Amino acid sequence: MSPAPRGGPNLIDVKIKVDGTPLSAAWQHDLVDVRVQRGLCSIGRAVLRFRDEGLAKIGNQGGLFAFGTTVEIVSSNHATNRDVTLLTGEVVAREADVDTGGQHFAVTIHDAAAKLAASSMTVTTLNATQRDVLAKIASAHGMRLNAPTDEVREWSLHARTPLAIVQEIAALAGWHWTVTGDNLALWPASTANAPESTEVSAELGAELLNFQVRDSVAAVRDVAVHSWDHRKAQEVKAEAKAAEQRATSPFVSSARVKKPGKYVLGHALVADQEEAARVAAAAAGTGGRVVARGRAIVLGALVPGGTLTVTNAGDLRGKYYVREVEHHFGRGGAWTEFIAGDRDAPNLTDPWSQPTPSRVQTRFDRLTVAVVTEVGNGKEGKPAGAVRVKFVALDGSVASHWATVVQQGAGKGRGFTMLPDVNDQVVIGFADGDLRRPLVIGSVYSDRDLPDLPEELVDSSGAVVIQSLVTRNGDRFEMRADPQGKKHHVRISLKGEKHRLRLGEDASEFVVPDGVPIEVSAGAAKIVLDGKGKITLEGNDIILKAKNSVDISGTTVKIAASSSAELSANGAAKVKSSATNIESSGPTVVKGAVVNIN
Repeated sequence: MSPAPRGGPNLIDVKIKVDGTPLSAAWQHDLVDVRVQRGLCSIGRAVLRFRDEGLAKIGNQGGLFAFGTTVEIVSSNHATNRDVTLLTGEVVAREADVDTGGQHFAVTIHDAAAKLAASSMTVTTLNATQRDVLAKIASAHGMRLNAPTDEVREWSLHARTPLAIVQEIAALAGWHWTVTGDNLALWPASTANAPESTEVSAELGAELLNFQVRDSVAAVRDVAVHSWDHRKAQEVKAEAKAAEQRATSPFVSSARVKKPGKYVLGHALVADQEEAARVAAAAAGTGGRVVARGRAIVLGALVPGGTLTVTNAGDLRGKYYVREVEHHFGRGGAWTEFIAGDRDAPNLTDPWSQPTPSRVQTRFDRLTVAVVTEVGNGKEGKPAGAVRVKFVALDGSVASHWATVVQQGAGKGRGFTMLPDVNDQVVIGFADGDLRRPLVIGSVYSDRDLPDLPEELVDSSGAVVIQSLVTRNGDRFEMRADPQGKKHHVRISLKGEKHRLRLGEDASEFVVPDGVPIEVSAGAAKIVLDGKGKITLEGNDIILKAKNSVDISGTTVKIAASSSAELSANGAAKVKSSATNIESSGPTVVKGAVVNIN
């Protein structure tokens, strides 16, 4: 039912101030409807509707209600002779309509929270609290801040609209917020009230015209937070019990919840166990089971975040946390509608509907860290070049579909193939956000699994000079850059560095340890190093050619030919030894221009 009309032809229970000046009698006379809506964690909104015969009011674009004009809406309480400001804001929209009921002009006013949504900003902090982030936002928008203190964070970055940043911080901390005038206020949702609120009492049948309460155990839930610390390669998880309801009525207290449900917050934005516990407690503290809805005479002091005390209502009597308020002033009367209780309520039009949060979104538009559980081998339905992973930031028991590993130059029979191993940490994304099409983008190190880096990785100027590829065995392929060319090289080595090949501008080497043979062959030609000190050269023809000299030395030097042997010199030839024996089974010829035998 609607309350009896209050005020006669003019809306005398509400006052409008435009840039600090009260509305003129003519404008006040044409005011036919005022609605003021305010809720937790939302932009306050008001709509003023005027009769505008001849459309004179809308023709002046720079007139009384020009865009950006400050408007204050005040409720008058004749019983207490006290005025209460319902909303202060700026004109953001103008509207005109013509129908059989006449011609009308309407303006929409948003409170200062709308400024926080007008543009984006980037806020970074070092060794600061989230309250410090909020202070920067408030200062940048000419607001005062009233907020709790919180834990110091080593580093934080926020790059969104200020309104989204406020909402994100509040949600993670379990806070509610409102903007009143130029004051941005935040407080713990489970235990506190808006700092500037007062307790309002309403008696059913007097101030309170109708009232209904819904208590739903289906809305009660414990909260589990799951995430993953890739640096420590360990799970981060915490749980919190559902918070006690804030409503104190006998109707609510008589109902008991035997076994609450559980909501799993996977991929939570937490850095460590302590933060996970805070986020779990915050999420559990903002939920609830009670939604109360009612209509009363105008209660100007009733604000979101305040407390409504209901009396003379039987088992519905008690205290209720106010979540949303709408004040309505019209030619048919004036009243206040509200939603209260401890459960998140959507709006005044449908207070019972609330979407059930899903455990995992069907679309996932961000990267996450996972741990490999299986590597495909191209057989038995296990595709080659793919792995399966478990989503450790969600729940260690949740496994993925086969995830293709992104590779450089991948194509038919080609590409740079480096697959992660079981228990490796990988960064995973999803094609078009589809959870059914995971892609492994790369692997990440941790404090447990550290990289094998050379000592001279970075030079004196801070530049990285060595790039390397290291296998699980410790085998290494290394490339070193040196602008001066002194140490520029490419190097391949096995674990232990006893087997190595180095090609450098300063020097090159090929080294293997004792006992390891080396063979180089090309068709019938072959060079064999047996690893024990013996070198064998084989081929159809072997040619030793030097521009200067060839020295052959050894304890014993043997030259044998199966057919013939020839020793020649364009100059002098000399054979010298401590003892010489020239022997032939056939004729021996010694010939020369002069033959001297001493």
